This record gives sequence, structure tokens and C-alpha cells, in this order.
Amino acid sequence: MYDSIKKDYFTKGYSIIRNAIDESLAIEMEEDVYWLAKKYPDIHPEAFLHELLVNAPFIHHLLKSENLLEIASLFNSEGLPASSFSTELE
Repeated sequence: MYDSIKKDYFTKGYSIIRNAIDESLAIEMEEDVYWLAKKYPDIHPEAFLHELLVNAPFIHHLLKSENLLEIASLFNSEGLPASSFSTELE
């Protein structure tokens, strides 16, 4: 599976990775967007940019998803294992 993901990416310029985010995590993401929309009513959800998300606890929870870390490790230049990625706030 992973070989086809990388092959698609390097030949087509993109990969479609089905089920990369499981249903429960997708529901959590949706709930977080609703929460942000209530907290920042003057900002449209599509405009929730880096400045707003970088310190949001949920984005770090999302980035710790083992499946997403494993997929990210396919594309890092040093070939680091997924466990070497950190999402800790500095």
C-alpha cells in the first residue's frame, strides 16, 4: 500500500489516501471547527489560518494520529520513523 502511495505522489504529484483519518477523528475535527467558529464568530472557518491553529490543542492531537504520522514518514527526506515526529509546543 505504502509503495503505491509514494509512486502516485512522485509520478502524478498527488496521492489519494483513503481512510487516512478515521471516522472518530473526523468527527472530532468537525466539532473543533464548530467550537472555533463560536469562539471567533467574525472569522469564516475557511480562514482559520496558521496563527489561529498553531497553538490550538486539537491540531496537536490530530497530528499525533499514528496513521497520519506513518503517512508523513513516507515523505520526509531523512526517512525518519513516525515516532520521531514531535507535535509538542515549544
